[in-house]
Amino acid sequence: MTADYGTHTSAMGAPVLSLVIPAYNEAPRIAETLTTAVAALEKLGVSWELLVVDDGSSDGTRSAAEAFGRRRTGIRVESLAHRGKASAV
Repeated sequence: MTADYGTHTSAMGAPVLSLVIPAYNEAPRIAETLTTAVAALEKLGVSWELLVVDDGSSDGTRSAAEAFGRRRTGIRVESLAHRGKASAV
């Protein structure tokens, strides 16, 4: 299976840039944040991936980020037990 990273692909197919967004209880804001991030990444003209790391949210942040990611390539969502922003990064 070949990964699809953003709208641009490098010669080797791997992303040139990875953006990590740690998130804790961001459900009301995550779609807007990801929309803004994707728009900025697309302007760069390089291959990219966006990784949302849910830090044990209890408000549906993971579900909201996954829903956004299903509509857009290049986005992955990982989930951790709540340990703080440093662990999520």
